[in-house]
This record gives sequence, structure tokens and C-alpha cells, in this order.
Amino acid sequence: MTGRLYDLAVWHRLRAKQLQDEPLCRHCHARGIIELATDVDHIVPIANGGAPLDQSNLQSLCHLCHTRKTNSENGMRVRTGCDINGIPFGGRHGWTQPVVDADVVDGGGAEKYPSSPQTPRW
Repeated sequence: MTGRLYDLAVWHRLRAKQLQDEPLCRHCHARGIIELATDVDHIVPIANGGAPLDQSNLQSLCHLCHTRKTNSENGMRVRTGCDINGIPFGGRHGWTQPVVDADVVDGGGAEKYPSSPQTPRW
């Protein structure tokens, strides 16, 4: 059922409601990080008997957290932490995101100091 579930209109409505009700990533928020959610996750996977259309079995996650959770559930290795240079794994980490602020944006709205995924934002 899982493959067809995500094609159903009822799933699309439930997903939209979940992201509207909980717009931030639950896992990031628990760690004090503000990150918009992009994915809707089944807390108890459908394959493990989780209710597919029960909103109480859903949580909003960013794509990185959803991938980590899914990989962990499927027995895959999940990399967390930093590399030897102290750069966090995963290019979407908050430290590696470009900073858009009134102090660093020129009149045209472009970043004066664009960050690459390897450049810390401090």
C-alpha cells in the first residue's frame, strides 16, 4: 500500500495539514535548531504496523532528519558529527548555510559573502 498511498489525494491533504500544523522540523527543534520541515514522516513506519493515515502517527521533519531516521530504521549507517576539520557532516547543517542578513546583503538583495557548504557561517 505504501507506494500507492503517496499518490492518493487524501495523503496529499493530510501531508499539507501536517506541514501547516507543524512547520518546523521536530528533530531539529528538539536540539534547539530552527529548520523548516519539508517531509512528513510516519513515526511508526507503515511496514512496522504504523497507521498510514492517522495524523497522530505523523511528524514534520527536514529532509536531512527524515533521511537519517529512515536510514537508521532500515539498518543503514547514519553519519553524524563533524569531520577532522570540524565541519559538520551534511551540507544542510545550519553552520554551513548562507547567511542572509541586512548587514551582509547589498542593495540588489544578493549575498556579499556567499558561503559554500564547506564554509562555516561564523
